Amino acid sequence: MSSLILVIEKFEGIIGALLGVVVTMLMNEYLKAKGKIKFYFQDFKLKYLEEDSEGGYEECEKEKDYTLVRYNFKVQLYNSSENRKILRDIKIVFVGNKGTIYNIVQNTDSRRVNFDRLISDDVNIINLNPKEIIEIGLEGQINKSSGDIKILRDIDKIYLIAKDSKDRSIKKIIKNYSKTS
Repeated sequence: MSSLILVIEKFEGIIGALLGVVVTMLMNEYLKAKGKIKFYFQDFKLKYLEEDSEGGYEECEKEKDYTLVRYNFKVQLYNSSENRKILRDIKIVFVGNKGTIYNIVQNTDSRRVNFDRLISDDVNIINLNPKEIIEIGLEGQINKSSGDIKILRDIDKIYLIAKDSKDRSIKKIIKNYSKTS
């Protein structure tokens, strides 16, 4: 036992230096991964549309017999960590007192005309570089084939939901109509 103590005393400086390097390295890695994704929502618009006499759509009041609901907004995403982060399985959730509707969002930057129709690509994955902010225009529509769209007449809250790289759910509120202020 006393010989072990003598060896430790002789190499005390080396052992201390090695422990210091290991602890510093572990703390640096921990602090790099500590950041989060921050969400900033802007310009959320929700439009209720009814069919017109020519087969197109025109905006109407939500109390009318609408057949289509369109929404669009911008989201700024900031990755405050030192590591790359991802968002996947991105959806919008409309929550009302009569039910819930889930909708996959599309990227407004990918909008194009195809056979006289406007189409946009679904947003499936977003890669965020370290310490970077990006702005994405998102849009979507919900029609009768999506279920009972009359649920959208009395919306309480609208959320963006997604999953991160560790398959954890992220839920951020976009709009809260139930606030009484």
